[in-house]
Formats: sequence, structure tokens, C-alpha cells
Amino acid sequence: MDIKSTHFSKIGWGILIGLGLIIYSLLIFQIGLFVGYQKASFSFRSGDNYYRAFNPRKNNFMKDFPRQDFPGGHGVTGKIISINLPTFMVAGNDNLEKIININDDTVIRSARNNLTVNDLKINDLVVIIGAPDQAGSISAKLIRIMPPPLEMPPDQLNKQ
Repeated sequence: MDIKSTHFSKIGWGILIGLGLIIYSLLIFQIGLFVGYQKASFSFRSGDNYYRAFNPRKNNFMKDFPRQDFPGGHGVTGKIISINLPTFMVAGNDNLEKIININDDTVIRSARNNLTVNDLKINDLVVIIGAPDQAGSISAKLIRIMPPPLEMPPDQLNKQ
């Protein structure tokens, strides 16, 4: 046997590299499908639980509402509207109420200060980062309490 016949030729290496690129592309595509499926299933569970929580009747009261993009599942910015520890509800900027779960690992901060769950109050403006769970709620990892917006003095309102 000749040593050159046991090694790949240039065509063999080209085919091997081509197959590697195809496998790599399919792997990236599969990761994209997985991420899209997770986001869609969170949105589905969130909408299903929202319907059950606010309208236990069997008719579809939301059928006439315009459809929006999928809500974000990993966080929310808005105002606290109810507190029932270890959960509370936030009215997000997208006009949807989100249920937030707090656990022992949740960090609560205001500016540079660490706070506790007892420092949360209704009407606090919050930014929450977390992970979606199977019930369609968000398990908070970080809750940042924002300062209230600055009010303009009445004499400044007329200058705009």
C-alpha cells in the first residue's frame, strides 16, 4: 500500500469540511428552534393563565382584542399593583400585568442599597430581571426599585 492512498486527497478534505459546515449550520438552526419554542411556550402559558385568572367563564373574552407581539418573558418594567408575598403583580409598560415570584436568591436594590422584600410597596416603580417558569410568571433574580419620576414645576409646563 502507498502512504498517499491512506490519506485524504484535496477533494476528500473538501468533502469533510463541507459536511462539518453543514452539521454546524444544522446545530445553530436547532438552537434557534429551541430558543423560539421556549419563548412561544412561555407566551402561551402566560396568556392562558391570564385568561383563567381574570375570567373563569368558558367564552373567549379576548377574541376581539388586537394581537400584540409576544410579551418578553425574562423581565418587566412597571409599577407594583399588588403584593401577596412571596409573589406580587406588576403592571408593565405593555399594559399587561405580570406575576413576579420572589425567592431567597432574589436581590432587591434601590440605588446602591440592598433591601428586603418588606421594603416593596404598592406603586413602587420597579425593573425586574428573572426567568420564566411553567406557570407563566417570572421568577425574579434582580428587583431594582427606581426613584419616582421628577415632576416639572407648573411654570416650566407653559414653556414647552
